[in-house]
Amino acid sequence: MLKDGRAMVGSEGRIGPGNVFRFLAGGGEMGQRIRFHNWSATPVGAPEVWPQPLRMLVGLMLGSQQPMFTTWGPKRILLYNDSYIPILGLRHPGALGRPFPEIWFEVWDELEPLFDRADAGEATHKDEITQTLRRNGYPEEAHFAASYTPVRDRADAENPDGRVAGLFCICTETTDRVLAERALRASEEHLRQLNATLEQHVEERTRDLRLSEGQFRAYFNASPEHLFLFRVKPNGDLLYQDVNPAALAVYGRPREAILGRAPAEVMDADTALSIEANVRNCLKLGRPVHYEVARSYHPNQTLSLSVVVAPLGFEDSGDRLVLFCGRDVTEQRQVEAELRQSQKMEAVGQLTGGIAHDMNNMLQAIAGSLELIQLRVEQGRAGATAGHVETARRTVERAAGLTQRLLAFARRQALQPKPVEPDELIAGMEELICRTLGAGIAVELRLGDGVWEVLCDQNQLESAMLNLVINARDAMPDGGTLRVATADRHLAMGDVSGQTGAAPGEYVEISVSDTGTGMTPDVMLRAFEPFFTTKPLGQGTGLGLSQLHGFVGQSGGFVRLDSTPGQGTTVRLYLPRHLGTAAAPVQAAIPFSGPANATALAGTVLVVEDEDAVRLLVVEALQDLGCHVVQAVDGPSGLRRLQSSETLDMLVSDVGLPGLNGRQLADAARVTRPSLPVLFITGYAGSALQDWQLAPGMQVMGKPFKLTELAACVRRMMDRSRSPNSEHLGQYDPQPGETG
Repeated sequence: MLKDGRAMVGSEGRIGPGNVFRFLAGGGEMGQRIRFHNWSATPVGAPEVWPQPLRMLVGLMLGSQQPMFTTWGPKRILLYNDSYIPILGLRHPGALGRPFPEIWFEVWDELEPLFDRADAGEATHKDEITQTLRRNGYPEEAHFAASYTPVRDRADAENPDGRVAGLFCICTETTDRVLAERALRASEEHLRQLNATLEQHVEERTRDLRLSEGQFRAYFNASPEHLFLFRVKPNGDLLYQDVNPAALAVYGRPREAILGRAPAEVMDADTALSIEANVRNCLKLGRPVHYEVARSYHPNQTLSLSVVVAPLGFEDSGDRLVLFCGRDVTEQRQVEAELRQSQKMEAVGQLTGGIAHDMNNMLQAIAGSLELIQLRVEQGRAGATAGHVETARRTVERAAGLTQRLLAFARRQALQPKPVEPDELIAGMEELICRTLGAGIAVELRLGDGVWEVLCDQNQLESAMLNLVINARDAMPDGGTLRVATADRHLAMGDVSGQTGAAPGEYVEISVSDTGTGMTPDVMLRAFEPFFTTKPLGQGTGLGLSQLHGFVGQSGGFVRLDSTPGQGTTVRLYLPRHLGTAAAPVQAAIPFSGPANATALAGTVLVVEDEDAVRLLVVEALQDLGCHVVQAVDGPSGLRRLQSSETLDMLVSDVGLPGLNGRQLADAARVTRPSLPVLFITGYAGSALQDWQLAPGMQVMGKPFKLTELAACVRRMMDRSRSPNSEHLGQYDPQPGETG
């Protein structure tokens, strides 16, 4: 038994002889789904506590080719086999483990009396049950024959024969047979009437046919849609039989230039191939085929066409007729595009407003602190500035955290991916999780046995988990239970449908569940929006879930959210399984963990930074370190310095520079100075460093940074460059034809 209540045992889910769960072996698709379902979250409970009658019925049901289902307990929880899937239609696979009345809500009033009779211990059988169902997205008539048998649990003193605990149903859908019999009876009646009045019928049919042909011709000629009638010869040749005026007006060709010709003689090659392929496909399937296509029939005019290709039948000659109907949906698609753009702009406006609000608050704190520091210095009270300095420093750190969360939401942060074992990471966070939640909330860790590795930024995953824990804590003000679980998942195409960029395959699922207040549907729809929060003013930024969503998406995965008001919320992270070795990540500058060496650092450092204030601060900090510093304000001027003959011991460069970006500048520097240490300082590298393998001796430091950390990093990199293996590091290396 797995920790999360699923019935499978072992990493491959095999159920061996003698295993207590061998009744769940086999059973095709539903056998697998029942084995992997989290039954502990349902009133039925984990399979290990299922009573013997339920086990026997499930085993019987999974091994049968007859459509069968079982409902169990007061909630009538549904279990079913593969043969019952076609009856469920679109309700599958979501029907498993849910109450039967919720699944068949539209016909429950008709079925409830049969279930009530079974609850009373009476077995019933009905040969004809007629219902109107919406199981495939539209109402359809359905017919069934079914037997409903009460299932009794163990006997006790009050119920010596055992109490009725469930219902077992063997059902057969008879829709096809009933409709066929109905059609046969209608056909027989029609034939009888036809034989009785054959001459009159022939006359009437001839008149109807002429009328029908006239109506079709009137529709064909008057329709605003682009209509073509194709004739398909027995040898497969496809020819234009007719074309209506609306199509002629768009195509700009005379009627005689089209009729009797093949598409390849009239249209461009791509259009002709598309038409022929869809005509042959509709004939092969025997039903209409729908597709949408963009076509340019005139310069500077592209039409979006919604096309239906439908077979009309055979002629006496053996030729087949096919109708091609193209509806111009250009304006509709333009309106949809404008709506999407409007929604994007609304989201951008919300994002901008949130950023402006938070940044203005932080700028006010920094500006106010600097103003008070200046005032105290003018008053001769420099000793009273320490608190204001600390306020400004903390505010800068908050601003840095805000920009990192925004980059995470936009999937533009610089990640440090490496193989991570989720079980090990979560187990290591258990103490932190407990401290964060407090004594009133119980913590349950249901970690999988041998969960696969994932490739992600460990720090970001830890931050995501902590955000979810904090959200869960805030949703349980009166206490409750937090469950963190991991599991290996094999996801099929249907499991990832609707998840942008997600592909079927192997994933690790990390779920965080609480028993808190839950979310309403409208809140769930906005949960991942930046700056959206339901917490009181000042208690949340609204960036936690949006940051998590961005990080997981940037790591190749996706997030699912389930919530019920008053019952709680479950957030599931799906990260792709990692099978190989991790590519070396962009190397971040190692934080300074101790006092810098007081010894002056000799050497020349080139600082390339287009922001004057930042450049002056960096230059002064390096000069305090003892370095000789030369400056450049953009990429081209920095390149001229690098291509000169002066000795340079290190390059410190911004990434987003005018003219040449920092990466291009470093590449050019390494041509003539192959071992020059390079430190990138960047607030946002954009695509400049994306998918780029940093060479040895290169590091990245994100802005904002402490000047002490910058100084320590420069000292460390220059010291390493002067090791015995790097004697000529930073010296100009003349290229062929140059002099040093």
